[in-house]
Amino acid sequence: MDEQQKINMLKRYVAALKTLSDTVKMAVYNDMYKGSGSTYARNYTGLHKAIADILNDPYIDSLVLDIPADANDTVKANLVLGLSRQLSAYLGEDPSDLYGRKSPEDVDEKEAREFIDRAVKNNQEGK
Repeated sequence: MDEQQKINMLKRYVAALKTLSDTVKMAVYNDMYKGSGSTYARNYTGLHKAIADILNDPYIDSLVLDIPADANDTVKANLVLGLSRQLSAYLGEDPSDLYGRKSPEDVDEKEAREFIDRAVKNNQEGK
């Protein structure tokens, strides 16, 4: 798979992740998640793995879903909600800048400032 194909796949995964996050959020807020916790967990795990396979990023690796053995649907739905929102926020609207991300020591001050400005703007806009 070439870089453009990876970027295209990431864009699809970001859209699916946002939809999952929105779905779980509405289910949790409306107390309509019972019986769906395992499905949400399976969906998040699949998306997370697909994204992690493309991006070699330790932060993304840290967002793996770890469900306690005795977890009920409430716990599962809330874990998925939290992790999916974190991963969505990290990937942003356009994940193409994440592929080929430089290590921190290779990023110049201008690039760092642009990244921070974009993150602040996305946060203010609720993205």
